[in-house]
Amino acid sequence: SSLRVTVDVRSATMFSADLDEAIAEATWFDSAAFPEAGFDSKVVHQAGKREYLAQGNVTIKGVEQELSLPLNVSLDGDHIELAGDVTLSRMDFGIGTGEWEGDSSIGHAVKVRFKVLMQKAN
Repeated sequence: SSLRVTVDVRSATMFSADLDEAIAEATWFDSAAFPEAGFDSKVVHQAGKREYLAQGNVTIKGVEQELSLPLNVSLDGDHIELAGDVTLSRMDFGIGTGEWEGDSSIGHAVKVRFKVLMQKAN
């Protein structure tokens, strides 16, 4: 099995025009230079009854790192749901540099939660 996920970083929102503008800057996501983030796995192993582990690379802001991504799979008729979470260090990807490098106001560890809904092809 394989898994490839792409996220349009420009779609990120903090529900504030000022904050949305700030996170698009080079200090944070630099979405003009790096409009997409993603995860690409060529290997997915079953780890339990409905649990899997996708091993691959995550790329954010042009930085690629190896990642083991735990997945929980739910089946409901023709619908499949992949869900899980993983903790990343924002500093590994150069997110929140300059005056934001410290972790006193925004922690370095960021929990990423995801849910992907799919429908079986006919």
